[in-house]
Amino acid sequence: MISRRILALAATVATAGCASSETTVELVPVDGGALHVESRGDGPVVVLLHGGATDRRLWDPQFEPWSERFRVVRYDERGFGRSRSSSTPYGAHDDLAALLDHLDVDRAALVGLSLGGRIALDFTLEHPDRVTALALVGPGISGFDWSTGTVDFTAIGEAVAAGDGEEASRRWLETGYLVPAIENPRSAPLARRLALENAASWLRPRVEHELTPPALGRLGEVRAPTLLVIGERDVPEIHAIVARIAAGVEGAETIEVSGAGHLPNLERPAAFDAAVLPFLERHAR
Repeated sequence: MISRRILALAATVATAGCASSETTVELVPVDGGALHVESRGDGPVVVLLHGGATDRRLWDPQFEPWSERFRVVRYDERGFGRSRSSSTPYGAHDDLAALLDHLDVDRAALVGLSLGGRIALDFTLEHPDRVTALALVGPGISGFDWSTGTVDFTAIGEAVAAGDGEEASRRWLETGYLVPAIENPRSAPLARRLALENAASWLRPRVEHELTPPALGRLGEVRAPTLLVIGERDVPEIHAIVARIAAGVEGAETIEVSGAGHLPNLERPAAFDAAVLPFLERHAR
């Protein structure tokens, strides 16, 4: 059975004030690149994976507060933020494996948003024994046919073809993915800054290879406790992906965040934390 709850903006979750530990910053080498990594806190490991055209700062509302309960790791995925990339073909799920190996982490809970959700799911399928819990937030999924989507990427494609990453980012901010975050005065400044400061990501070489065979046809293999979080105002294709995962992963729970779009952790952080933290406290080990 799939349980579904609507979380109101007023939802709250208790935290223990400011995190007391220091943040550790590293540049972790991976094949053909390096990942900018930050970790904070003690206890079960929780890895935060950001969405496309953003970076680790997407998790600013969660990083320090969550570190009161967990060892929280966030990083810039290859080609974003302060991470380094190259033209070397790579798998983003392989980067995550290399990162955990570097940190000497055998098992972790994964919280991935959008692109980060796709990476987290691919990693879970490749390394099922290394994932204690899986929280997918408005996730992408390998194997999905994005040509069926409702968002028109024509203007973004034209800007990319012209080599104008900043214009591509501005156009991205006007899509259904980002409009709810830009309309929200709480989330708009960071959402806009992340998009514009990662403008170069639109122009980087497309050398990433997804999981083979892709996750879309392998959902029955997922054994980790799974939580799906979806913003009420997210785009139809993301709602469709969440429905596919919910139907395919045994025991998956789905929570819809009222009033939020594609970035519910920024737009409705209290409701988001109320959805995800109890799940992590039950399953992260």
